[in-house]
Amino acid sequence: MKVLRKIGSFFIAMAPFWVYIAVQLFAGFGYGIVMSLKAAVSGEVPDIMSADSQMAMSVIGQVAALIGGILTMLISRTKMSDMSPVKQNGKVYGLTVLFTIGSFFVLQLINSLSLSLMGITETDPTQDLLAQSVPFMFFTALFAPFVEELIFRGLLVTFFKKRSFSNWFTIAAITLTFALIHSQNMMIYALVFGLVLMGIRFVTGDWKLCVVFHFIGNLMSCLFSVLVPDEETGMTVLIVGSIVGGIIAVITAIIGTKAAIEVKNNAEMHEKEALICEEV
Repeated sequence: MKVLRKIGSFFIAMAPFWVYIAVQLFAGFGYGIVMSLKAAVSGEVPDIMSADSQMAMSVIGQVAALIGGILTMLISRTKMSDMSPVKQNGKVYGLTVLFTIGSFFVLQLINSLSLSLMGITETDPTQDLLAQSVPFMFFTALFAPFVEELIFRGLLVTFFKKRSFSNWFTIAAITLTFALIHSQNMMIYALVFGLVLMGIRFVTGDWKLCVVFHFIGNLMSCLFSVLVPDEETGMTVLIVGSIVGGIIAVITAIIGTKAAIEVKNNAEMHEKEALICEEV
């Protein structure tokens, strides 16, 4: 009985994700109907697999996901302050930016090597779309990270905490879920990327730092795929970048973790003092 209650609690904690998936499916279905009706009127065959259609569905899906996330917040009465119990300072944000830039090359190298070991040679379809549209590139870098962080490192972490799941189970469950929504040749990258994001969320207590990391990581990934299309040159850049970037990432991670924990401890101390004052 206890196991069944835990399973039920898990499915309830995953509510933001169910909404995230449902609204995107509904939006995609709606877009398909509109395209079919438009084609019926014009007498043309609808091409939902074209680059324009794929980009349109991606944009519509992300907008729908944001609306779903906002509705989830309203219905569950979850505030931004609930998702970010700690407000980190500018120093931590700056160190996060440097950490993101440094770790980007390491993460990309891990992804490239893992794909080679698994024998996956085809490129991610999204990367092909990014190369065709600059506006879509910036949408993917700016808007998508905010939506995904709102759902995964914001609402889901908050829901899991409310259901009293352990930190380790929360990290594992959300990271795996985040990886599984990505394509096969991005899954390893998303798994490691998501694990780093969960680390940032739990160390700092501020989900907005995850948005910063995700935004810069996506932007650099978009620019890298466009500016360095040659595979051999790309691998050389990744190896050199990983050596330099890895050093930067380690240094900034150590300094940033110390600074973030200090902010968290000060926030907890002020909260305790406020409670004591209220009791008096």
